[in-house]
Amino acid sequence: MTWSSQFCLLQRRTNINKIENRRVGLYERLVTFEGPEHFSVLDSVTSPTLAGDLQKICRGIVEHIRAISNDRVNVTRMVLHFKLDPLERIWLMYTTGLTVVDKSVFPVTIP
Repeated sequence: MTWSSQFCLLQRRTNINKIENRRVGLYERLVTFEGPEHFSVLDSVTSPTLAGDLQKICRGIVEHIRAISNDRVNVTRMVLHFKLDPLERIWLMYTTGLTVVDKSVFPVTIP
């Protein structure tokens, strides 16, 4: 998922190999975003409920960073990787990009 205050791009990758296929190595059966593209296919996420839940999580992360930095750090862009478990709970796995503006380095003054 790529998030900014202006847009949100949701994508999912599905491995092309069946998890039960023991003729294919374990890595090749499980890898998605973290592996070579030829092991998975890219799809758009079309669920408005899931999109809303993910955007809410992202806003929470942004607000948390802002709060713990005493309003000095503002997140402008994030690339986050989530997984859904069998109970359809959303888990943040890792981030591969985080762009911030540090107001203590670049003070912003509004006339």
